[in-house]
Amino acid sequence: MILRRLRRRRSRVRPDDAGRAVLRVLGRGQGSALPVRRRAAAARRLAELDLGRDVQFCAQLDLHDVLPVFLEQRVELAPGD
Repeated sequence: MILRRLRRRRSRVRPDDAGRAVLRVLGRGQGSALPVRRRAAAARRLAELDLGRDVQFCAQLDLHDVLPVFLEQRVELAPGD
């Protein structure tokens, strides 16, 4: 999802082979990445540990209106848009 949004905002972002494959898979998901994430091996392992709700929580978009930015060896919060 991060790569998809970066590509929308900055055409200079060039994904590698793995990034292009992920974009194709997400493109079939009709807007939501949650079904794809649920099929991921890590998500299945979390579900087996009764942590499936964590996957759902982490799949939420735009929960905060700030963006952490790593700049000159420290993290700053930039306003989101």
